[in-house]
Amino acid sequence: MLKTSRRGQLIGKSIALIFVTVVIAVFLIAFYMLARGFTSPSQKSIEDLAQSSSQNMAISSLKAYLQTPVDISYNGKDIPVQMIDLIRITDMNNSYSPILQKTTHDIFDRAYGDKYGIDIRGKNILMVFPPNARTYSSCERIPFKDGVEVTLCLK
Repeated sequence: MLKTSRRGQLIGKSIALIFVTVVIAVFLIAFYMLARGFTSPSQKSIEDLAQSSSQNMAISSLKAYLQTPVDISYNGKDIPVQMIDLIRITDMNNSYSPILQKTTHDIFDRAYGDKYGIDIRGKNILMVFPPNARTYSSCERIPFKDGVEVTLCLK
């Protein structure tokens, strides 16, 4: 029969307790590092999120702009139309160009101040403000079947 001292049993239990504590600590540190890696956004992902947000804002603003109601005068009568209709009318009859430019600037100046650019192109229409608008950080373009396209760029 083997004799063990009480002292030996305490040392064995202490070593086992220390070992288990170290294993749990390593596990918790590894879990923390993994969780931190998944939840902490990198600078690149923050920039991607900002770019995506800016693009969503541009496309939403552009769609709202195209649906904005405006009154135009035709044969002495005021006719309510949407901006997309005014753009198409201006493409057919360039005499509406000043109305299109003024209304467009009024709409976007209120919303963005000088932090936007607008580019409207068609068969007979070309309105680009400012000339370097397409160099802005976020541009969204909506083309139409009749050859007209509208691009909104945000700084």
